[in-house]
Amino acid sequence: MKSKKKINRHDSMRATFILLIIMIATFAGLLFNKVNYNNSTYVNIDYIRSFMKQPGELNDFSNKINMKDPEKDIKWFLEDGIVTIEYGRIVMEWPYEAFLSEDNKVLMSQIAFTFEEVTNKKGETELKIYYCGKEVERHSR
Repeated sequence: MKSKKKINRHDSMRATFILLIIMIATFAGLLFNKVNYNNSTYVNIDYIRSFMKQPGELNDFSNKINMKDPEKDIKWFLEDGIVTIEYGRIVMEWPYEAFLSEDNKVLMSQIAFTFEEVTNKKGETELKIYYCGKEVERHSR
């Protein structure tokens, strides 16, 4: 009888230890994803820039970015205060205010994007995004 209690106690300790390891790994994974999400847009900008000789002149012979026609392959969205730009296969996201920052304007200009807030005829403020000087159409999901 005593041996069963010891086995159950050891099994319980093992299960607790395994559960603790799983919890720590899950927490580390969630933390990594949060950090990666916050930095991924800037990494993507650098990645795009690595394929350019100069802003707007993309050399993607390997088709890693999948940008053949900017008018079709660049889309942007504004939902729930998040600006999303799809540049071929690459997706970049910013909170609205962070997107409008001067630092972001400099980064985006390095890959041929410019943007501005304009007031439309109704008196509402709109965001306009341009790629190589041409307006990029806003899409909705």
